Amino acid sequence: MARRIFISDIHMGIREGQSGPHPYGWLREDRQKLLAEFLNSLTGSNAVDELIIVGDLFDEWVMPFQVSSPAGDDESWFAKVAADPLNAAILKALSDLAGRSSVSYVHGNHDMQLSQSVLAGLAPGVKWVSGDPGMGVYAEDGIHAEHGSLYCLFNAPYLLSGKQLQQVPLGYLMARSNAQFVSEGGTMRWEEYLQLFLDVFLDLFKGDKLAEAFIEAMVKAMKINPDTPVYLYGVDGFTSQATTIKAMATQLGDIYDQWDDEWKNQGIDNVPRDWAVLGDAGCLYHAAELHFTSQNKLVIYGHTHKWELDGVLSSDLSSVDKEMADLLDSKITGQETLNKMRDIADKYDPGEGIYDGHVYVNCGTWIDGTGDSDSLLPATYVEVCDHGGERRVTVYQCQLAPKPRPGEPDKLVITALKSRTIRYP
Repeated sequence: MARRIFISDIHMGIREGQSGPHPYGWLREDRQKLLAEFLNSLTGSNAVDELIIVGDLFDEWVMPFQVSSPAGDDESWFAKVAADPLNAAILKALSDLAGRSSVSYVHGNHDMQLSQSVLAGLAPGVKWVSGDPGMGVYAEDGIHAEHGSLYCLFNAPYLLSGKQLQQVPLGYLMARSNAQFVSEGGTMRWEEYLQLFLDVFLDLFKGDKLAEAFIEAMVKAMKINPDTPVYLYGVDGFTSQATTIKAMATQLGDIYDQWDDEWKNQGIDNVPRDWAVLGDAGCLYHAAELHFTSQNKLVIYGHTHKWELDGVLSSDLSSVDKEMADLLDSKITGQETLNKMRDIADKYDPGEGIYDGHVYVNCGTWIDGTGDSDSLLPATYVEVCDHGGERRVTVYQCQLAPKPRPGEPDKLVITALKSRTIRYP
């Protein structure tokens, strides 16, 4: 029996993000310890054939404006992340596992600038899945796995012009602004952030460029001066030591209007711009359909930080497509659209059984929040087991059991959240 485990969105950052009165880093100490414990458990009776990291192992985005973001292949910055003892324990666990099993890594958006040579130095033995920054794909044995940010308007590698790629998209500015806001004691729940984004999108009729309109609304909500300097030191061609939020937003231009044509010019299949907006709001189901074939029945993403597992029978595929298309053409609010999309997915997911259609699964995340202690997230992973012509796909939650007595060793508690089975191969 072949057993693969997929994890995503770890977001290891510099130690400064965990310190001070208002920590802004996304991976907190409890989750660092939990992940290292989980990785070390994948031996003996719990041995795994392959572990695949589906993006955002490191986080180069979440940092306040005065902190320098790494530019290019900045080994010193990644070394600084790895110097944190708890991050070092995660990297050691990955290397140890790579000595017994196969461990593969795929780019995300928050770690676009990590290079193969830097990864090899920090986590020897981990396999590098090739691909342009933010566009790597694990494609093995009828499985398509990638981070998923490629299908999100504000988080895909931004196409500056022609074949020239500007790596950091608008989501980079959003992450840095949020880190600045949190580091100063601010809080904004995910629902408020999402509503702000959807309100700006629905107000595009006034003719504003989307990038500039959203940044203007975001910094206003966070009470941030758009002329505040942001320290880049060469990131994506910003040659001065510092630029401003306003200048970066201007350079990013009108990504909404450019989206469809730019990806077409690159010869890369991508979702239409409206679906890319919904991708940023956490819905990647339609993007998964780009990769389903008669041989490839399983698509795995991360990025959204919310685990998901949906299966659809072949007989229902055309009905799902029609309902989704009709929904997108309807004139309802963004939040209503998301709710109805989830209703459609649930409607055509017949529950337990053998699927002759396809399955989409999202790994979720290992962080416990996004700089806001009010929003706790479960630590989840995906397990794929092949046996006797069947492929079992399961989302699990990982926790540490409360210690009944001081000094007792940590004990992992693994809970199955949802499973689906596909005919295999």
